Amino acid sequence: KHFATGDLQVIPGISSMQLACARLGISWHDGLLASTHGRGLDGVADLVKTHPKVILLTGPEATPAHIAKVLLDAGINDKQAAVCGNLSYPDETIIRGTLAEIAEKGQINNSVMVITDEEI
Repeated sequence: KHFATGDLQVIPGISSMQLACARLGISWHDGLLASTHGRGLDGVADLVKTHPKVILLTGPEATPAHIAKVLLDAGINDKQAAVCGNLSYPDETIIRGTLAEIAEKGQINNSVMVITDEEI
């Protein structure tokens, strides 16, 4: 509105979900993208039960360990998961495992959690 089109340069970035999938070497196009950041976990178990790949933004209250425990309590124990934390920072971490293994991990900050039917 205030600038002419020629005066602007748009430099798009990639999302943390896209970066997480790139780091894991998997496609994000066939995943269900959702966020638990600032939201409750209502409905997350149903999403994971009905979709072969769910990619979640996590949050301070909905940590990957907490999400994994909620899914295990819902009877979901046959999924694989990966948690990508602090992506693009020097302390970036990637943890892969079963939901039971992820449930045992501590806090992983600024993370994306991928839950899938296949090994990651």
